[in-house]
Amino acid sequence: MPSIALKSEKHLLIDGLIIWIYSCPEEAKAKKRSNFKNKPFIIKYTKIGKLLLSVINDREMSSALGINVNKFFIYTFTFGCLLGCLGGAVSAPMISVVPGIGVEVIVLAFAVVVTGGLGSVTGAAIGALFIGLARTIAIFYAPQLELFIVFFVMAIILSFKPEGLFGSKEVRKI
Repeated sequence: MPSIALKSEKHLLIDGLIIWIYSCPEEAKAKKRSNFKNKPFIIKYTKIGKLLLSVINDREMSSALGINVNKFFIYTFTFGCLLGCLGGAVSAPMISVVPGIGVEVIVLAFAVVVTGGLGSVTGAAIGALFIGLARTIAIFYAPQLELFIVFFVMAIILSFKPEGLFGSKEVRKI
């Protein structure tokens, strides 16, 4: 039976593991809001989702059908920035924020997207699971190999499937 003690107003002590109370409600809210079942529904069956797919797949045809493509790109980019800022604001108190923190995030994001396959949201999610699991195991058993293991997993997956896990081979128009 684990021993649970309220150490102070700010954290719990569970069998020697400190859990900050700040993170508990935030994680519960994030899990409640971001279940993966709703995302494909929103993109495939709502008006905004259909517009987004239309603009992504064929910019010229969407423009010909009367969609203001530039305005739609600006709104989509602004929404993505808003989500990024919100994620940073929520996670900043739990991690150490230093001036070079963006480099680590960009490297991991690159590895996740390439592993999952370019243009595939499902691939990015599965790639994030693979990279995150491998990185966690590496940090636990061999911390000095943390960054190496990320690129090692990416190299292994790309050696068997060069387009990524869920990427598709397509001929590019020039």
